[in-house]
Amino acid sequence: MSPRDHRRTHARRNELARERGFGSFYEQTKAPKRITGPKTLGRLPARAQRERQEALKVVALMRRDDLDLRSAARREHVPVQVVQFYAGEALTDRGARARAKSADRLYRRMTIISGGRLVEVDVRGSRQASLVSDFWNTGIYPYFEPDSDASGLARFSGRSVGGFEFETDLDRLDELARSGDLSFEDIYRLVT
Repeated sequence: MSPRDHRRTHARRNELARERGFGSFYEQTKAPKRITGPKTLGRLPARAQRERQEALKVVALMRRDDLDLRSAARREHVPVQVVQFYAGEALTDRGARARAKSADRLYRRMTIISGGRLVEVDVRGSRQASLVSDFWNTGIYPYFEPDSDASGLARFSGRSVGGFEFETDLDRLDELARSGDLSFEDIYRLVT
């Protein structure tokens, strides 16, 4: 291999690492290979954590709208290589036409309302992540809309995720909204 090829390979590795949220390929090699919980997630640079979150959104979109990897990544403006790097185990194969598996065991950090407050929970797997999303989309969000409807919250009564029970007490939810700890901007940010 000539020195010129070596420089080109090195530059390409650094470019891919930067797409994934790392400063360089060397920084990427020092990062954990698999994110299994809050400690390994915390060892990623902040930008890499955001890129991983975007990759997980692409996988969720693939499942929801039955899209292949290339179509979903394009819709979310995330490079295919980033999704493959962070969420490869949730895909049927490594190609751009890959589909999302029906479920995965990837670690996610998500927010729910429990005990009258916002709580960050450790979620392991797409099924639990879907449950959290449903809590916001079919329970909390409709409740806080004009002409509120609390019927969507009933199905979450007594259910929990990550060791925290979903808050379904309407008085507590109203108090949380009145105190300013939960605004419509928060709801939108947490749901998307």
